[in-house]
Amino acid sequence: MAQTVCLPATEERRLAPVGIGEANQGMAINTDFLVRCVNTLEAAFDHLRTIGPSDSVYEIYRAASVKEFELVLEQSGSLLKKRLRPYFASNRQVDRLT
Repeated sequence: MAQTVCLPATEERRLAPVGIGEANQGMAINTDFLVRCVNTLEAAFDHLRTIGPSDSVYEIYRAASVKEFELVLEQSGSLLKKRLRPYFASNRQVDRLT
């Protein structure tokens, strides 16, 4: 089952259409991948906080945290562009936002 846009990841809520134009009516955005990335980021960061910098797996969790943060940032920008696309004259204008 596809989830709708949610922030924070534990709370599900649906964005209401703004109402200018009918192209945006009922538009739901699948956030399954974003939620999975946020959960993975939280897990990696929790593990990172429980171990010390001298531990051998510290660098693995640190790298995982950085990579997941990058994925969350990229996915958030992508979903935001999808949501804003109907309000711009061209896709090129939306692409210039990020």
